[in-house]
Amino acid sequence: VDTYGQVYVSDTLNHRVQRWAPNNVTAPRTVAGGNGRGRGLNQLNLPRGIFVDAVSGDVFVVDTGNHRVVRWSLGAPEAVVVVGEYGKILDAQGNVVGSEPFCCRAGRGQGEVM
Repeated sequence: VDTYGQVYVSDTLNHRVQRWAPNNVTAPRTVAGGNGRGRGLNQLNLPRGIFVDAVSGDVFVVDTGNHRVVRWSLGAPEAVVVVGEYGKILDAQGNVVGSEPFCCRAGRGQGEVM
């Protein structure tokens, strides 16, 4: 649930993330994925975890089947890989700042990966 009361759900078997507005619970909006199962930047493969940035509204998704974490900006046609693509770790500007052969979990500090 974000600061506006919108509810986000990993629709895992449909490979997408859905958002329900508090005043429209019958018509969810797809905010990540929704283009079938796959490895493309416009696709997800068994999404599970979600984090919504309260400031930017970006949706971070644990894309389990692709062993990565991706960031979807509001209205973006595709995601940006944050952690996991070929072991790259990226900073907020998209620069490679390290590598990790396995998917990691984000820590509590700015840019911190554990």
